[in-house]
Amino acid sequence: MTVGFSKRAFAGLAGLGMAMAAQAAHAEVDPSYGGQGTDKFTLSAGWVFTDLGGSIGLNGTTTDGTDVGFNPDGSGASTSSFLASANWRVANRHRVSLLWYQTKRDTSYTTQNDIQIGNEFIPAGASASIELKNNYFFGTYRYSFIKKDNLELAGLLGLYGSNVKFNFAASAYPGNPTRSFSTSEGTTLPLPVVGGSFDWYLSPRWTAGTSLSGMKAKIGDIDGSIWVLTASTDYMLFHNFGVGLSYLHTNIDVGVTKTSFDGNVNIKTNSFLIYGVVKF
Repeated sequence: MTVGFSKRAFAGLAGLGMAMAAQAAHAEVDPSYGGQGTDKFTLSAGWVFTDLGGSIGLNGTTTDGTDVGFNPDGSGASTSSFLASANWRVANRHRVSLLWYQTKRDTSYTTQNDIQIGNEFIPAGASASIELKNNYFFGTYRYSFIKKDNLELAGLLGLYGSNVKFNFAASAYPGNPTRSFSTSEGTTLPLPVVGGSFDWYLSPRWTAGTSLSGMKAKIGDIDGSIWVLTASTDYMLFHNFGVGLSYLHTNIDVGVTKTSFDGNVNIKTNSFLIYGVVKF
């Protein structure tokens, strides 16, 4: 995934959202229109498939660390996990939601270039391995400035929490085959976001929506940016149960200067979510 892809994805879905809004604003409401946009609680559970990209760099006492990519062997970095989400319509125009999922990545490879990990210098040609585990929590509050029977346009305030655990090990250094090194590092990235969302209730059974949020700022010991883009569609098979498909793109690029973690974190994900939906 590249920055160019991210920009094209943002522009494409933003254009789609505007086109949907324009069409929905002039659409006739189905006379049998019922529960869409009025359900008190929505619970979802399913599976998420993620294409993971990015890198982590760990700084030393006097030197900057080398960014270690999550796909050093070129074999791809696809991962999957369980997901769970909940949405509570607190009042007619007020909604609170929470999403959780995770990514995992582990691989072994031979270093192609010299690497600096903290205070350790690892020469090209050493045997290395990385393990990465990331738990994501995405909580939002939305207020619907426009709410009609067939659409909803809302402002969004949120918190994107990322709990990163990173293990790196190296051995068999060229010229020093008995030397080895390992480190385990972790940090939590609570990143606030602002943005907006659009929901289109195409029929009493079918819903589509999109959202875009992000922020670039220095907050305490975290300095950088985050962008989150979503697009989803749900179809109710029965009155209270349905199925859904979503696309989720995230781009986190931050510098962290905590006592327990000093370095750079860059995480880019493209995820497809398949899930069951319960509304009541």
